[in-house]
Amino acid sequence: SHHQGAIDMAVAMLKYGHSEQLKRIAQEIIVEQQQEIAAMSQAIGDPLPPSVASPTSVVSVKP
Repeated sequence: SHHQGAIDMAVAMLKYGHSEQLKRIAQEIIVEQQQEIAAMSQAIGDPLPPSVASPTSVVSVKP
């Protein structure tokens, strides 16, 4: 889905980006999109994918 695509791009920014401001925005995107995926999955009765099993978890990517 496009939500997972946004997460993938944000993770790439965390891993390869140099701007701390953009890294903060990327982290917010990850959390928000995980919450969107969780809400939609619950609304249609699908189990949560492993990547969003804990929609409030924070992704940390070290270079």
